[in-house]
Amino acid sequence: MKFSTVLGFLAILHPLSEWEIEVFPNTTILVRGTIEEARRQALEINPNWDEDFPEEVDDLEVDELDELDKLDVSRFSKRVDRASFDTKKVECGGWKRVNWMQAQTQMIYLRKAGGRPHRGAGPGNCERVSCAYGAAIWWCNNANKPVVLNNFKQIADGAMVVLTSCMTDKFGSGNLVSGRAYHKDRWWVTVRDADC
Repeated sequence: MKFSTVLGFLAILHPLSEWEIEVFPNTTILVRGTIEEARRQALEINPNWDEDFPEEVDDLEVDELDELDKLDVSRFSKRVDRASFDTKKVECGGWKRVNWMQAQTQMIYLRKAGGRPHRGAGPGNCERVSCAYGAAIWWCNNANKPVVLNNFKQIADGAMVVLTSCMTDKFGSGNLVSGRAYHKDRWWVTVRDADC
């Protein structure tokens, strides 16, 4: 993690992220952990949660989600709210790079998720929000007050800024990526390796 070299090493890692999700119609709860862990908690409370609350597909076509290897990055990245991120301050590298497609899968998973992510006051309040196959997305709050986002798409947008700005090889398969994108509201998103 690298907000700056010093802050990256001093970042306070809080063990659990909180997500406000609907588990029954008109009933929301706070769950803790990554989005994958939050889903497991929702299923414990409501075994029909996947059927009751199907993933939001946003403005992506279903066949695009099923065929990630054929996804045109430039077409997909046009859906990202780049105005909220300082694209001149994107930090590439600084962490072990991960497979671009795996990181993209995590970004799309967050993009489709329902609920509202919560992050306690910073500075440097960081936690993994999605992690699978060694590719993780971290969300950090550097503001001195808690932040609650409207949806996971905002975190996914930050991940997409990293994915489109920090690829080590823009052609072919097996691309590698790691980096951080800064949001104007003093939080950031990092794409990097992790044990998951």
